[in-house]
Amino acid sequence: MSKSKPNPVALRVLLGVVAAVVAIIILAAPRAFFHSRQPSVPVHFKVDREISTSVRIGSDKSQVMDYCTHRGWFCYDRGSTVIALDHAAEKTMIVRADVAITFQFNSAGKLLSFHSEDQYTGP
Repeated sequence: MSKSKPNPVALRVLLGVVAAVVAIIILAAPRAFFHSRQPSVPVHFKVDREISTSVRIGSDKSQVMDYCTHRGWFCYDRGSTVIALDHAAEKTMIVRADVAITFQFNSAGKLLSFHSEDQYTGP
């Protein structure tokens, strides 16, 4: 029995496909590794930084309310607290992250503290 010789054109095509697959894997691997190592930063951290540079402790409630409405946030005055909602602070194809900010005021209407938290909702 005689052995058949491999087709040189088919062999070249196969080697070309294998080389292309290897090149794609080599080029994509660093990007995938880099993205998998990035820490996930909650959205409300960005909002906290922004508020802390723009609104000072001891500010009047009216100043805080003006700041929130200027940013386009929905505000709810509940006496000693003001709740502001930043809708769609961050949005992906899968989830939307809103941020709820709670401002605490003393009896004179001066800002004592604030804190925020992410609220994940659907698209």
